[in-house]
Amino acid sequence: MNSLNHITNIDAISSSTNSAYFSNTTSNPPDTSFIKLNIGSLNCRGLSKTSATSTRDHFIRYLRTRSLDLLALQETHASCSSLQALFHSQFQATASLWSPHCGLVSFSSDIAFSDTVISVCGRIISTTISHSSDAFDPFTATVVYFPASRPERFTFLSNLLSDYDFVFAPSPVRSVILGDFNYTYSNSSTYRNRQAPAAWLKYIDDHFINGITAPGASPSITFQRGTSQSCIDYVFLYADLTSAVQFDHCHTTFVQPAWSDHFLLSCPLRLYPPTDSSSASSVGQGLWRAHPRLASNSLFRRQLSDALSRCVHSLDGALSAAQKWELLKQTTATVAKSFSRRQAQTLSSAEDLLHRKRSGIQHKLDLDPSLRPTLQPLLSVVEEQLAALQQNHVENLALRSGIRWREKGETSAGFLKRTVSSRASRKLIPPLIHPATQRLCSSKEEMLDAAASYYGNLYSPDAIDMAAVNDLLDAIPRSARLSASDAQSLLDPITFEDLVEAFSRAPAKSSPGMDSLPYQLVRLIVLHPECREIALATFNNALSFSDIPPSWLESCITLLPKKGALDLLQNWRPISLINTDAKVFTRIVSGRMIDG
Repeated sequence: MNSLNHITNIDAISSSTNSAYFSNTTSNPPDTSFIKLNIGSLNCRGLSKTSATSTRDHFIRYLRTRSLDLLALQETHASCSSLQALFHSQFQATASLWSPHCGLVSFSSDIAFSDTVISVCGRIISTTISHSSDAFDPFTATVVYFPASRPERFTFLSNLLSDYDFVFAPSPVRSVILGDFNYTYSNSSTYRNRQAPAAWLKYIDDHFINGITAPGASPSITFQRGTSQSCIDYVFLYADLTSAVQFDHCHTTFVQPAWSDHFLLSCPLRLYPPTDSSSASSVGQGLWRAHPRLASNSLFRRQLSDALSRCVHSLDGALSAAQKWELLKQTTATVAKSFSRRQAQTLSSAEDLLHRKRSGIQHKLDLDPSLRPTLQPLLSVVEEQLAALQQNHVENLALRSGIRWREKGETSAGFLKRTVSSRASRKLIPPLIHPATQRLCSSKEEMLDAAASYYGNLYSPDAIDMAAVNDLLDAIPRSARLSASDAQSLLDPITFEDLVEAFSRAPAKSSPGMDSLPYQLVRLIVLHPECREIALATFNNALSFSDIPPSWLESCITLLPKKGALDLLQNWRPISLINTDAKVFTRIVSGRMIDG
């Protein structure tokens, strides 16, 4: 039951749309007791973009790729319920809140909104953010879009604290304010008083910190239109959330001008569970899986072929075929991991590199404006490359995803099926009742023990009456029994052609087991000239002598929720994944039985 180490990495099947999932990170020493919640904010400069709907589609598709759990939007122009429903669908949101000026989108099925307040003017959306498994204490998220005109902004902010004291409490706790403030924050009182009312500035000073810019650092540009640049977008965190911020992971991301003249702000928060919480919030790392497309990469195939040859030559002759096969698979997994890490830059990594180059150039300009004639052309080139990469990225996603029905109103049963299936590994399991002690288990270790106890008992064989079995077999008529020749055909040696055909007929898309090797990569081992005899011996020894490779006896068990109380293991459906080479062996055997 080692595979039950992944028991907390499961998702409930839901009728809501697809979601991004929370991801835990590890530090040194490892700390997996927190939830990493990625929040972002962006002024989208008119999300509807009715004059260029394809631009809107590309823009929203790009934002979906930013690995955010919560996204605050300003200047949405979501002026009617039909537009709001369209935005909700295109973002593939699990939940969303909209006003003519603002929006708040949740990409995670684990996030819940409650106690929502939307101002009459639509410039404020405030809601309580909580976790479905109580993995962290709730907090308040408030999206704001303050007026751009200075007189209108002064009037608006002068009345804000009194008119909306139920949102901006005199003594706030666990609050996040994020959005387009339309003024530049500064600690200089003489400068600040020209931007916003003193009472509002003091309220922010007294209770909040800048969640994007580290203390003492210069704020990054968040708005750029032509030669005009400024920092007017912010994520402010209440002081009790200061320790949750990792400033070195906060980003201000350039967005191509065709989409917006503001930058995307992103801030990861490390949120710990309540001290008295009984919820199991730790999540395992999950399974690494080799990409099937590696098998079609000529460079990877050459590297794997060389590695397999070296492995074969180093094998101890005293090892069994099954042991040699295991070492060949381990070599393949090692090469796949190494190759994937060193593979040529993807669009995402190239974009990250360009973002770093842009930040470096901008930093030099901030330090020495006299360099602008020299560096401005280079900055323009980098921004053009970024815009081209972002556009290329979303166009590739559109071609690859096959989910146009969400944006065009089409229907796709296949997408619905894939959406449901993709969630089967992304949900925290709530505390479980131990089947033996009937005690509620909340820690990962206790839940693993409960699952092992329940499914160990469920799948343990019951004692049988061998005399009854013999009587039953004796009662089978001769005409229904296999002939000697048919029985022998079941044990005929597996040929190389049998193996090649079995792997060739394997499904192109299938989840591998614990060894993480898809059919396509195992097939490369079988086809390798120096591995051919080892592969044949492994499969034939398993057939004739039950000499089965150890990895064939391992499986990854995933639990899918059924109806009823989910603290009872009987209301979870187990699905087991075995390794692809083991699947091929069982298919060869079952195919012979069918033919017989």
